[in-house]
Amino acid sequence: MTPHIRIITPHVAPVPRKLAEVDDLARRFGLRISQANIAEGPRAIESRHDEALCAAGVVAAARAAEAEGVDAVIVDCFADPALDAVRETVRIPAIGPGEAGLHAAAQFARRFGIVTILDAVVPMIEDRVRLAGLSHRLAGVRVIDTPVREIDGDEARLAARLVEAAARSVLEDRADLVLLGCTGFLGIDRGVEAALRERGIAVSVLSPLRVAVMAALLALQLGLRHYPTPCSPVVG
Repeated sequence: MTPHIRIITPHVAPVPRKLAEVDDLARRFGLRISQANIAEGPRAIESRHDEALCAAGVVAAARAAEAEGVDAVIVDCFADPALDAVRETVRIPAIGPGEAGLHAAAQFARRFGIVTILDAVVPMIEDRVRLAGLSHRLAGVRVIDTPVREIDGDEARLAARLVEAAARSVLEDRADLVLLGCTGFLGIDRGVEAALRERGIAVSVLSPLRVAVMAALLALQLGLRHYPTPCSPVVG
């Protein structure tokens, strides 16, 4: 049976290009990947307030996916909102792109840099790094001063800002790898990597959503599931 992975986008704004980001992985590994927004909540995740507003919807969408027979879910945001709550609620693998991306980065770099959208999300990202136990490996977080609603606007401008921030992460922060700190940066990781190489900067650039899909596939191949801890409620 074809493994089915559901990308749960923790806001209500449409994301028409989301599946294109991982379509090649779906074809290469024989996956079915679907995507769903939460029914009610914020239009983007750009603050802790947005995180709080989306939490109930993310949990509900994960429960619905499990009931539908989906094999794994991905919370589609680098901040991994409500990820722990989802893991308390469903038994199928629940993957956070932030967590998955950070651990992948740590396997291939002594120090990694993160490039994200706004200053407002930097504390959220730093908390995610700390929870992953990787603060000592973080070279720094750079921002491109572009809110989520503007990411799909001028692609050339977005790419230029990402390349500039990534270059500063390597040259000034001494990062050995750059992790994109937003799952809304679609179809751009290889282009940023190539542009850096043209500047004489040879580093890997990771898309957190693509890493999350591979982490979900690994979990399914290993037969991993979430089980409640003695302090966690058993739901469903």
